[in-house]
Amino acid sequence: MLSSNTIVKYFGNIINIVRPILSIYNNLGYNINKKHFDNCLFSKTDIINYSNTRIKGIKKHFCYAPLRNLYFNNSGDVLICCFNKSLVLGNLQDEKLSDIIENQRNKEIANKLKKYDLSLGCEYCEELVISRNFQALGTHQFDNLSKQDTYPTMMEFDISNTCNLECIMCSYKHSSVIAKKENIINNCVYNYNKSFVDQLEPYIVNLQKAKFYGGEPFLIAQYYDIWDLIIRKNPKCEIVVQTNATVLNNRIKNLLELGNFKISISIDSLNKDNYELIRKGANFDKVINNVNFLIHYSKTKKKRLNISICPMQQNWKNIPDLVNFCNKNEILLNFNTVNFPVSCSIRNMDSKSIYEIIKYYKEYKFKTSNFVQKQNLKHFIGLINQLEKWHEGKRKKESSQGILYPRNKIRDIFINKIKDIGNTENDENNQIIKKIINVFELLPEQIEIDEHFLNKLKSTSSRNLRKNIVILSEIQLKEKLQDFIDGNV
Repeated sequence: MLSSNTIVKYFGNIINIVRPILSIYNNLGYNINKKHFDNCLFSKTDIINYSNTRIKGIKKHFCYAPLRNLYFNNSGDVLICCFNKSLVLGNLQDEKLSDIIENQRNKEIANKLKKYDLSLGCEYCEELVISRNFQALGTHQFDNLSKQDTYPTMMEFDISNTCNLECIMCSYKHSSVIAKKENIINNCVYNYNKSFVDQLEPYIVNLQKAKFYGGEPFLIAQYYDIWDLIIRKNPKCEIVVQTNATVLNNRIKNLLELGNFKISISIDSLNKDNYELIRKGANFDKVINNVNFLIHYSKTKKKRLNISICPMQQNWKNIPDLVNFCNKNEILLNFNTVNFPVSCSIRNMDSKSIYEIIKYYKEYKFKTSNFVQKQNLKHFIGLINQLEKWHEGKRKKESSQGILYPRNKIRDIFINKIKDIGNTENDENNQIIKKIINVFELLPEQIEIDEHFLNKLKSTSSRNLRKNIVILSEIQLKEKLQDFIDGNV
């Protein structure tokens, strides 16, 4: 009888033989479809390398989110995913959920992604591919989902900014504490009440996964109604919660036992002082106790715990310790990209400082003796790749000047986007245009800005731009614009 070690070695040899064959099969898919990639910005190497990080087999689409997922934001907008904030499929204030699902607007972007054309709001993932940070792409999660002709198999909920913290890299959009301090009210425009939950019910039975963001999900009352519905109607559906791990009471513990929960924790440092500096309002010792509970819970339930990390100017030296912590406790990690505020963004540092971070990270050697450690190393290498791309861009920028534009030219881009939405005689639109004019009067007459970011501004959704301008005061809008100009992010 074969020993367990012999069996493992035998199957390992089979995998080593099959893997390169499947890789060739993946690459063949690229060659077959290359002629269809008219508006693809990726090189052949980019696409092959990206394909090799996906579930093996030819992928006809860059991403399957439009065909398999719905994302709900706090304005009532329904979109294809949490990364694409531009392409709105519909708004729950104007349409029923069933009408939005049946309107087939997702097919337009699905057809674009079939050609690896990411021009309809997928710039975030486009940059990750070009930076070779493939592990950070959100596209992988949709490869795992089965396609159904009528119903989504995954939903993402980001419906409230209710939170107990004011993290330094966060904003009023995701923290009610920050919104209150900045005197921003009515950030959550759409009321996700019982009527919304009732509209969800016919689609819950088909879900394989549902993800919940915040704010802090365990403080958002509406989520408990949705969780109860999922547990009753589709107990096998995986419920993913992105939590700051500050809230863990008996009600939550009981809930975790009832549903098929998977937990992802947001934590950015294991240094108590630095953690509490970043996650303002959190108690490090309490959070670590809760993390330990969730580690035990996840192991008991045979679920992989995740930790989500924001590498920033304030914590980049703490990242290797977090990797080691995750490796030790069999926790999968991922890194978020922080662009705002510029005071936190590594991308906004000078080229010399970014190079020092890259050099520091490359000195670390991590264990790769199991699946989790190997995956975490891939994420860490992806982070380094992204830093190297930023370093290259920053070095080029430092050796050349940006283009000076008259502030009125930039201002008119904003005004024209507001005019594009509707009747300029509308009093509210006139007030928005007046606010834009007033704010630009506070900026320098000549604005230096990279052409890439000017084009990015032009491609921004008019609806999203208008929504943000309405919420912000003139002073807050001026600060956001100044951040954009200074940091070019």
